[in-house]
Amino acid sequence: MITVAVDKLEPGMVLAQDIKRSDGMLLAGTGKELTAGVIQMIRRMVELESVAIDGNPFKTPEEAEEWKQKELSRLVRRFSKVAGDEFMDKLKLMEAKRIVDSVG
Repeated sequence: MITVAVDKLEPGMVLAQDIKRSDGMLLAGTGKELTAGVIQMIRRMVELESVAIDGNPFKTPEEAEEWKQKELSRLVRRFSKVAGDEFMDKLKLMEAKRIVDSVG
């Protein structure tokens, strides 16, 4: 599973989580294969920045590695102001593990 920005969704990707409106109405369920119409509906009706996608959306191992390195760099920047805080350091490690595990 990997998190993909809504503007980067492509037909054929499979949802790894339900997509719901703010009122709780289910728009697309876990396991739903995305079509152009579903992607358009998600972009129009849901205020999400990203969604969880099943499988590996990367075309090559190099693309996966590039994404992983970019995300780990962003993580380091996000936590730079709280370095040394025991709780935040644990949280950063958990997120780093999620990033690494998401590309296999």
